[in-house]
Amino acid sequence: MSSKVDASDIVMRQGRASDAEAIVSVFREYGKKTLKVTKIRSNLRNYPSVVACCGGNLVGFLYCLRFAPDILEIANIYISKEYRNRGVGNQLLEELMRDMPQDFRALIAVNSSLNKSVERKKRPTNFYLRSGFIVIFENSNTAVYLKEI
Repeated sequence: MSSKVDASDIVMRQGRASDAEAIVSVFREYGKKTLKVTKIRSNLRNYPSVVACCGGNLVGFLYCLRFAPDILEIANIYISKEYRNRGVGNQLLEELMRDMPQDFRALIAVNSSLNKSVERKKRPTNFYLRSGFIVIFENSNTAVYLKEI
């Protein structure tokens, strides 16, 4: 990535079913678990999602699942290494909150070091706290974050 690229070069938009292959491809650089294109496609059709693009390429994503009738769960959020620490995660969350259907009253996120990854996992507590979440459960492996809407 060129050093001239900054957050203003990144375009946020609602995720589409046609983004599923790109999401799986981007996630391969991180996860040992392979995401299933058909499952991602279904999630993108049925639940709120946001993708970050730069120069026409998908560089980050956030998609949700229904946790309860009135609660959404962030099923996955990921930003390509070269676009991290540039506010992309914040932009993804802000875009999600802006377009969140009104029938949802809360958003949760779960992060666990027990999920296998290629790179060493860093607990995202500060990221979620800065975005208005609270920690509702935490142990040595897992943290659960909640934001009331």
